[in-house]
Amino acid sequence: MTLLDMNLKLKEVITETSDTKTLIFEKPKELEFKPGQFFSFRMECDGQFYNRSYSTSASPTDQDLTFTIKAIPNGKMSPLLCNLKPGAIIPIKGPLGHFVFDDSEKRDVVFLCGGSGITPFRSMWRYILNKNLPNNIYLLYSVRTPDQIIFSKEINELEPNPIFRPYITCTRLEEKGNWTGGMGRIDIPKIELFIGDVSNKVFYLCGGKELTDSFTRMLEELDVAKEDIKTERFY
Repeated sequence: MTLLDMNLKLKEVITETSDTKTLIFEKPKELEFKPGQFFSFRMECDGQFYNRSYSTSASPTDQDLTFTIKAIPNGKMSPLLCNLKPGAIIPIKGPLGHFVFDDSEKRDVVFLCGGSGITPFRSMWRYILNKNLPNNIYLLYSVRTPDQIIFSKEINELEPNPIFRPYITCTRLEEKGNWTGGMGRIDIPKIELFIGDVSNKVFYLCGGKELTDSFTRMLEELDVAKEDIKTERFY
């Protein structure tokens, strides 16, 4: 893949949750990337320039290039990005990174993530579905409460598809109420119940270090081979 310096024009902003937005940019015709890769943004804040990396939430098969950004309290760049208006021009560099899904992978894929760690997995699942690849997709996703589910509309629309199998669990929900998903953190019993046999599957983990380390320990206890565990950590 060719590393490009680009100035992207913002077309649209979609509100995903109270603190997370999807930015839809015009995609340069010359841009090629793999599902799961990230790009480096450069913006000025308080007289200084900052660089931050964000995974794209778009598939290479999509018409536009999207980034789904969670505004971090007291963050330098994420609040600025979440407040952008259509028409803004933003310099970015990419694609970057090796946390990718490749067409040569024929096994079922399991995505384990929390919060905004779901972002690169949207890129991957859209690619698999758009290209009608043979992989079944398991999504195990942890959020605090139902209103913090990113891509909730798309996940609900995809749920009838037998290839796409989402399981969302809430960790801070005191009463189940109308919530039909899981309760509590992702753990070994939930993984075993939802996925069943872990053999002949490849596992992709994304989130903060503590969360991804926890996922890794669980998978190792289930005798998943190290080479079948692929990790992207957000810092």
